[in-house]
Amino acid sequence: MFKVHSNVKALFSASVHTTVGDGSRTLFWTDRWIHGQSISALAPTLVSHITVRIKKSRSVQEALVNNRWVKDISGSLSAQIIIDFLVIWDLVQGFQLHPRIADVHRWSPSASGDYSTKSAYDRFLAGSVSFEPATRIWKSWAPQGVNSSFGWLL
Repeated sequence: MFKVHSNVKALFSASVHTTVGDGSRTLFWTDRWIHGQSISALAPTLVSHITVRIKKSRSVQEALVNNRWVKDISGSLSAQIIIDFLVIWDLVQGFQLHPRIADVHRWSPSASGDYSTKSAYDRFLAGSVSFEPATRIWKSWAPQGVNSSFGWLL
């Protein structure tokens, strides 16, 4: 497994929008499935009391059956955790899953909703400053190396 920079994670998280069907392919704690937000963003103090393993594996479907998500919370409860809990409780109560309909994850930077490396690259560089002379610097003709009798190469 390789490390992913936090900026890349943030870009990906902000660019994927989820519509829940049966809830089997959407992560309860970290995907943006509730009013375009993730539970991690809505209740960060509460989510800090969920193990990483559960955050990375608990689907919406699993979490909503018999309110399984409540059992994911561990540790002591502070006033802020209770407030976060009540906010999430209100949001998920009555949330209806749609059996036989798959969850849909859409990549918002592309019109089709499909991910592409180009759209991710463009999104990552959105708002960056371009430097017009850079083309002349990086794409200019230059010899591949200097005669090795001088003992050095470019």
